[in-house]
Amino acid sequence: MTNFANKNLKKMNRLLIVCVLFASLTFFASCDDDTGITKQLENIKCVGDNNPNKAMLMLDSIKNDEQSWSTHTRMVFDMLDIRLRDKAYIPATSDIRIKKVVNYFSRHGNNMERQEACYYAGSVYRDLQDYPQAITFFQRSKDYCIEGNTYDSLMLRNTYSNLAWLYYKVQDYKNSAICSQKEYNLAKQMGTLSSRIVQNLGASQLRSGDIVKAKETFSEAFKLMQKNGNQNDIENTFNLLYHLSKLKMCNIAKKCYGSIPYKVMILDSLPSEYLLDVGEYHYMVGNIDSAIICYKKIIQRNDNLENVYDASKILFNIYSKNGNIKEANYYAQKFVQVSDTLNLGKRQELAATANNLYQYHRDQKREKGPKGDCPWRTDAAA
Repeated sequence: MTNFANKNLKKMNRLLIVCVLFASLTFFASCDDDTGITKQLENIKCVGDNNPNKAMLMLDSIKNDEQSWSTHTRMVFDMLDIRLRDKAYIPATSDIRIKKVVNYFSRHGNNMERQEACYYAGSVYRDLQDYPQAITFFQRSKDYCIEGNTYDSLMLRNTYSNLAWLYYKVQDYKNSAICSQKEYNLAKQMGTLSSRIVQNLGASQLRSGDIVKAKETFSEAFKLMQKNGNQNDIENTFNLLYHLSKLKMCNIAKKCYGSIPYKVMILDSLPSEYLLDVGEYHYMVGNIDSAIICYKKIIQRNDNLENVYDASKILFNIYSKNGNIKEANYYAQKFVQVSDTLNLGKRQELAATANNLYQYHRDQKREKGPKGDCPWRTDAAA
């Protein structure tokens, strides 16, 4: 080999070494950058547990650099953004981002990341009122908890809470009661049991026909509310008043009614759901005229079809018993009209379909074992 060839070869080797060193430095610098971003995201997530609005501002401040991030970091960012919006009670308007998050973490995430991705997919579809999809994803989140070695126990409790609510909405009260009981048990173990959680269990028991247990549960809810001194939690107090009245637990209902500040009881300023609660109380104690006033205000406002459904049904019963056929017929027509609009039968059918499909996919996964097809590759997660 000539001296000229040797010199060229040496130059090429040196150039190759420089290129490799530059690529290595760039790679490690990129890793360092992502490590820094990961730590920031973890810190923002912690802040968001107590102050989601502040955390969203912090998240927005680092968004400009996302083009230089790895795919994993961008997916962590997107999931955190969805999480913070959920905690800030900002309803989701699209499922585009959560689909990408779910599909990514199904392949590359650990058990807790998969649990969280499914949980927030459930939250998104709950906000979009796609209850079958929401049930499916909350069920998946729950299964990752039960089948995995590590999981977020608070998220599991909230998963049961969401499932209980969703089943209740589609009138699957048996499954609602099962999920409410599991939420209750977990909350008790964690020391986070509240009157609201106990009431949710009681509501499901009542709707599923277990009156004896429901009475015991609502009695416990009232005692817990008194013990914790949270009578100022107006929403839960009105909710408790409704169920105590519905179960004709007169003595406790009167105490509950008496715990509500007088200034709150101005009917024109009460939300429709509270009017429904107060109407039920008046109906139980025999103040029929007061009950009628509450129910008619709900129908006049027409701001919540489910409340109108309940109010028109009760008014039909009241006027039927009084022999006022004209008024009874009017509210019977209103009741039928709202029933058709809500399409409650279709809701039950959709929920049952979602539950059966989910059971089918889960059974398929178990039959195929750990090397089987990924359970995320369904229409729901596509």
